[in-house]
Amino acid sequence: MLTLSSGLGPIEARGFVAELADALEQALRREGARVLARRVSGVAAAPRSIDLVFDGGDATRWVGTHALVERSERRAPRGRKRWFVGVSLAAERAEATPSASSNPERAAPGDVEIRFCRARGPGGQHVNRTESAVRARHLPTGIAVRVEDERSRGQNLAVALRRIEEQLAARSAARLAAARDERRNACLAVERGRPVAIWRRAEGRLVEASPGA
Repeated sequence: MLTLSSGLGPIEARGFVAELADALEQALRREGARVLARRVSGVAAAPRSIDLVFDGGDATRWVGTHALVERSERRAPRGRKRWFVGVSLAAERAEATPSASSNPERAAPGDVEIRFCRARGPGGQHVNRTESAVRARHLPTGIAVRVEDERSRGQNLAVALRRIEEQLAARSAARLAAARDERRNACLAVERGRPVAIWRRAEGRLVEASPGA
């Protein structure tokens, strides 16, 4: 996933985000990549950021700061003429698009190790003689629970699986929150300088210029 961001830049930088996304999408297609999705944050013509989700191709050369050299009609003739956009590359997170067969918040039967044992503590003859307590461990994550609150083995097993899935859901939510914070910080941090690509406008479209332009 390529993320293009203007950070806290002005409307000229936001307009550059939209045009640069078009240019990079075309570049990805020329390299044989499939562009699967385009996610726009903000107004389409002047967004704060755009995500290009793609499969195949090599987008590493586009990572870094991009600069557009152009005078703005909104500024004085001697005003600023360089506008910056940051481009970052990351793997699309599976948590963002879970499938019905692969849900990080559900415990697949083959992933849970289950052991039955005798319940501890008072409870009379039934507790002492039957192995109704359940120890369950989620093998991929190591989450382990013991349940002996219910009288039957089936009830304790259901509670154990539910508790494991509650912990899986909490972990998934924490990962998503961390990913959102990471992405937000990356979007806000746009380096104004040392561009990996410099762009100019020619015949109404962006054209990549030489680094010394």
